[in-house]
Amino acid sequence: SPFTSVATVISSGVSQPQAMNFDGAGDLFVANGNSVTIYAPPYTGTPITVTNGISAPEDVELSR
Repeated sequence: SPFTSVATVISSGVSQPQAMNFDGAGDLFVANGNSVTIYAPPYTGTPITVTNGISAPEDVELSR
């Protein structure tokens, strides 16, 4: 905050979201059905989807 712009709707790559988290750079990580999808600000570009070694993620924990 303060929120001064219109919210961005994120739907590309989202399927059965379980959890989400932001890193220090503002990247949004979403745990989906069988992947983690990463969205970079301003969240309007093509997301990166990580599937290797991931099976039914239930949470997204980020650390330095």
